[in-house]
Amino acid sequence: SGSGGNGKDSDGDRHRERQRDLSAAAHPNFTHQAAALFVSGYATLRRGGAALEAKPLLSRALKLAHSQCCNHQLVAQSLSLIGTIVLDTRGGDLRQSLDMLQSSFTLSKAQEDVPAQLGCLQSLLRLHRVRGSDAEEQEALGSYHRRKLATFDEKV
Repeated sequence: SGSGGNGKDSDGDRHRERQRDLSAAAHPNFTHQAAALFVSGYATLRRGGAALEAKPLLSRALKLAHSQCCNHQLVAQSLSLIGTIVLDTRGGDLRQSLDMLQSSFTLSKAQEDVPAQLGCLQSLLRLHRVRGSDAEEQEALGSYHRRKLATFDEKV
């Protein structure tokens, strides 16, 4: 007797669910593309340090992750790798590297992604050594890194 109303509600729910699925279908495609570009760039780096080949792949992953996916974790990882590539490139723009690594750290902190934070901090420490930052600044950053690492080790 009451099944007629339930059937209609059920049909409406199914229709709304199908619409959500259809509108969300494009989102995973961008996410998969960005992830594939990131993995390709990372694999290129791991194969032998072909940074000039990896950087465009990572840059495309970054743009896609930021503009289409709003995937902050992928954005943070891409920024970290690109910032490290810039740091490692002879004659690289250290200011650009610093900006990317700091942005990556900020995003990783907001995501509570401690392993990513630790990676950023290691690169930031190296960058400060390369830049010749004063010893006090380097020590403060090193101390922060050690505290983060100890906290992480306790949890793992």
